[in-house]
Amino acid sequence: MKSALPQISDVEISQLRVFRAVVSNGGFSAAQLELGLSRSTISGKMTELETRLGLSLCKRGRGGFFLSPDGQRIFEQTEDLFFALENFRKQAGELRGQITGLLRLGVVDQISDHPDCHLDRALEAFGRTAPEVHIKLAVISPNEIEQALLSGKIEAAITPSAHHQSSIKSRMLFREDIFLYCGDTHPFFDQSDKEISLNKIANTPYAQRDYYSTMPYYTVFSHPASASAAQMEGLLHLILSGRYIGFLPSNLAAPWVAKYRLKRFRADIMSFSAKMYLAYTEQALSLRMVQLFRKSIIDAHKKTTK
Repeated sequence: MKSALPQISDVEISQLRVFRAVVSNGGFSAAQLELGLSRSTISGKMTELETRLGLSLCKRGRGGFFLSPDGQRIFEQTEDLFFALENFRKQAGELRGQITGLLRLGVVDQISDHPDCHLDRALEAFGRTAPEVHIKLAVISPNEIEQALLSGKIEAAITPSAHHQSSIKSRMLFREDIFLYCGDTHPFFDQSDKEISLNKIANTPYAQRDYYSTMPYYTVFSHPASASAAQMEGLLHLILSGRYIGFLPSNLAAPWVAKYRLKRFRADIMSFSAKMYLAYTEQALSLRMVQLFRKSIIDAHKKTTK
């Protein structure tokens, strides 16, 4: 029978911080950069934590890094602990009239070059209003953003999904125009739109971005996708290969169209506009820093949403 776990005050917070970084980075070596510690120091702190807890938290060796069942439970509790500590620090600072702490933002990939995305302006305005806040910006898969918001791993996100969870609120920021493209070695590249019938499109191998798979336009295809990509850049390379057709944002495709590496076709029937949203939870909005960031990013996109 395992002995009772020690009180959290008996466990060094620094050891839990190391444990959290190791798990988040997938191993000791990958955690070195984030922690600024040597591999031997990280290993020593992990061993000390396991000794203090009386648990084996992970397995490491040639086969890689894996959490044990106990390690998974401790990691989940560690995440809750650091979220509570960070939230406490933010709330305490606000009570003292200070806006400090960590603001964690999630964005989908390949939006930085969109002409209607003004995240840079929002960050500049927010930085002037809350200069003591540390911003941590992460590129996150659209499929993971909702859970990241609900679990408190991020406070806000820019995402193509209008979430259905009642606790997640959203505000439309801008639109992304999506068209159907093929590469320069694809048979469609040298054909006119009149030659490319809907039936031809329906029976042509295509690649898709994971989170666009439920879009109505994918129903035109008579078969499942032949390839898929988690990131937009991956989808771009699949289409450039000439083996697949696929939907891309016009701003991402434009440089490749100019180089005659991509061609947009049947825009008359195969195009749509995807809305991009600011998303956040009601709990996160209770923080003054999130309120200020929300105002900054909405103000930055006012002309776009009119």
